[in-house]
Amino acid sequence: MLTNYAYIVIAGSVILLVGLYFVFRNIAILRVYGLARPWIIISVLVSFFFFGYVFVALLFFDIAMVPSITLEGLVTAIFFFGAIFVLTLYVGKQMVAFHKSQLL
Repeated sequence: MLTNYAYIVIAGSVILLVGLYFVFRNIAILRVYGLARPWIIISVLVSFFFFGYVFVALLFFDIAMVPSITLEGLVTAIFFFGAIFVLTLYVGKQMVAFHKSQLL
């Protein structure tokens, strides 16, 4: 049964990789305007999520790459960095709104 969960987690990690591709495209565009910093932070956070997903999938397959990392520790870290991710999105949105108001 846990292997079914592992396949879902692997599918989620693939979706994260696709998202990273688009984040890197945004960084390339926004770097010209000086607005890339939040997107760079987002790419780092998504990378953390990706590695967290990989570790969770491996734990579902009973493969402990790092024995000291437990499922509870991974879930806690994913929740924590998820909160930072949401905060970064908000700050990035505020930065874009500020720069738009300066252009008008």
